[in-house]
Amino acid sequence: PYIMANLNSSPALFVMLTADVSVAQKGKTFEGIVIYDITYPESNFDENTMAMLPSTMTTRILGKMKMIEILSGMSNQKEITNAENKSRVALIDVMGQKFAIKSTKEEIDKENAESPEPVVEYLDETKEIAGFSCKKAIIRYADDKGKEQSVEAFYTEDINVEGIIFEGEYRNLKGFPLEYTVN
Repeated sequence: PYIMANLNSSPALFVMLTADVSVAQKGKTFEGIVIYDITYPESNFDENTMAMLPSTMTTRILGKMKMIEILSGMSNQKEITNAENKSRVALIDVMGQKFAIKSTKEEIDKENAESPEPVVEYLDETKEIAGFSCKKAIIRYADDKGKEQSVEAFYTEDINVEGIIFEGEYRNLKGFPLEYTVN
């Protein structure tokens, strides 16, 4: 069975999640596919620009491996992380130009150490998304230019991805985000 949930990710972004819930059972480690459809409801982009922007993001999790794929009109980007050895490889295809960027555990540890630790503020607000009980959190982090950013997220502790997210702004979140805002 598949479930759908509206994921408010705005003002700049709205995301819809489709997940195979047969593998998302409380207490068990999640293995499956999460597909986010990306739209831009409050944008003033013309049709040509919209065609070039990312339209989907797919997250695949199997064991200690995670792959995120982002598709747009001009590019295909994949990021594969291995939670077992804490490594990452980014595969980027932009109009036929292909790149691979590998990051070792030591490089990722250095990135994490050099960027301020994301601060997660857990709030009392809750809601149900796609049959999962979710809690609200505000995540504050510094972007690659050092500017403070924040993400409003609704996350569930019922989808167990412990150890899979070991980098980036979600690394301190106590669950899996099902709804979030990206500016």
